[in-house]
Amino acid sequence: MPLINKSFIADRLMPAIDIEKFISQYLPLKKSGAQSFTCCCPFHKEKSPSFTVTPSKGMFYCFGCKEHGTVLDFIMKYKNLNFVEAVQEAAQYAGLEVVYEEGGSIDKEQLGRFNLYYDLMDKCASFFTSCLYQNREALEYFAKKRGLSEETIVKSRLGFAPNSYENYFKVTTGDNEAYTKALVELGMLKLSEKNNQPFPMFRGRVIIPILDIKGRVISFGGRTLGDEKPKYLNTSESPIFKKRKELFGLYEVLKAHNNRPSRIVIVEGYMDVIALRQYGLDIAVASLGTATTENQLRLMFRYTSQVICLYDGDNAGRKAAEHAFETITPFIDATMDMRFAFLPAEHDPDSLVREGGADAVNAILDSSQSYPEFLIKSQQQRFNLSDPSQMAIFLNSCIEIIGRITDDVLCTICIRLLASTLNIEQSVLFSMLKQKSVQKQNNAYTRQESEVKKEDSRDLLNTPMRRLIAFILQQPMVVQTYYEKYRISEFVSLCSKAKVRGVGELEFYLSLIHRDNAVSTAAILESVRETKRERTVRALVDVLFIPKKSDGSELSIEDRAELFFKLIAQTLYGALSDRVESLKLMGNNISQKQLEEMFALNKIINRRYN
Repeated sequence: MPLINKSFIADRLMPAIDIEKFISQYLPLKKSGAQSFTCCCPFHKEKSPSFTVTPSKGMFYCFGCKEHGTVLDFIMKYKNLNFVEAVQEAAQYAGLEVVYEEGGSIDKEQLGRFNLYYDLMDKCASFFTSCLYQNREALEYFAKKRGLSEETIVKSRLGFAPNSYENYFKVTTGDNEAYTKALVELGMLKLSEKNNQPFPMFRGRVIIPILDIKGRVISFGGRTLGDEKPKYLNTSESPIFKKRKELFGLYEVLKAHNNRPSRIVIVEGYMDVIALRQYGLDIAVASLGTATTENQLRLMFRYTSQVICLYDGDNAGRKAAEHAFETITPFIDATMDMRFAFLPAEHDPDSLVREGGADAVNAILDSSQSYPEFLIKSQQQRFNLSDPSQMAIFLNSCIEIIGRITDDVLCTICIRLLASTLNIEQSVLFSMLKQKSVQKQNNAYTRQESEVKKEDSRDLLNTPMRRLIAFILQQPMVVQTYYEKYRISEFVSLCSKAKVRGVGELEFYLSLIHRDNAVSTAAILESVRETKRERTVRALVDVLFIPKKSDGSELSIEDRAELFFKLIAQTLYGALSDRVESLKLMGNNISQKQLEEMFALNKIINRRYN
């Protein structure tokens, strides 16, 4: 992915876009108060509007589902685009040319090559579809053996690759050498080891196209009509296809549910997804020849709050579920409803839905195990709990897994369920967890102690410095307007001399504001995107602590400036006073330089900040 210049985004792109006007292209925003607009959120179902756009900050925020961010976040979430694509779309809207880091730009030649990739893959898909209707055996495989309707076959763009060394090779490339090279790069052609001549990847196989999140063909899966080996064959990874990052069927799921499905079900096979979709269950996806990856899980949870792994009830299915469980454990939180369901031994999703319809599948999904339930039940199956020594090993195993959960709420839920299952006091398990956790710095029971040592992590508004930084992030124009009047440079210098905790972060955010005459909250957020500061900034820009007038309107700029001054005083006064007291305690041992420092600090405290 090309690297886009961050200064371009923060200093040029953000000031050039009025977020209210941009979002109004897609949503019916209505004025709400003096400085904001509102409507029903596009990212979750609601009856009363809770989606708010604040042009002065360049930000949107939903009080219902907590989605928030800049215009780039909106584009990514609303249009299913990645960050680079969102920047490109925003720049086009603003009439700007994207500035890339040196050596990171997408030149016209590169853009043309990617367009060629997508065009060739689409032509291959059309060729396979036309061939399907010319091969009776292939068509009957889908229609009779797999029970697919003509509508499903057409919508899924299913096809057939003839058992010929020419097939789509000649149709799509002709004698064009560049096209041939592109098909090799896409994995659609292979080069012979004997003479280095290209030949088709797929021959004599039914074909299933794989789409990206924008609906473009990026890969194919092929299956033999008989028992030849290998039975299943996929195109290799290419410039447009990374199998660990894509999910078969996700485009169709999002399209069917306006990008916000209530649940997504992950199954093992392409045909399972297609069969479920035919019976109205347009919620299924499948991984692409790999075990479910972290990227795929995170991708699904971008669009839904509930993901269900629906696997066979055999050992292979159990292992697949355990792998998904292990993969999500390090980053799962209480907002992610990860669940696990298993099919009867005689069925896969395809056969079950054909025999029992959507109701049979929904019954299994509705009785799925939650993440805490699966944690305990999967461990119970490994041990004989009537044996005290086995019980001890089981208990320690559960505690070790819970210790890897970084979310306080989910961690507590797991402990409560385990305590209830074993009829053990929760306090005993909490004590074990505190001692046994393999990641103490992320554990709920050591988090408070560790975070005190992390100057700039998650204090939020617990300190005067945090409140001041939150104000700076939310009201950069006020800070800019009163920067000289309040002698902010002197203030920062004093904070540094007094070793006020957090002064390094303060200096960083002030530097962002002081360099630009039109800085906004959105521009600051874009400056720290994909850095260690992003999470803290997002939390601080969302927290509500600046009061409003009695009628609900925003404070005047003078009132906000007065609040800014008070925050400066609260931040500095205590630290300076402590420094003065420490100097006084030195008595006769105080040096001339320290004496001058003490008088200077007293003078400043009495004059400016008391």
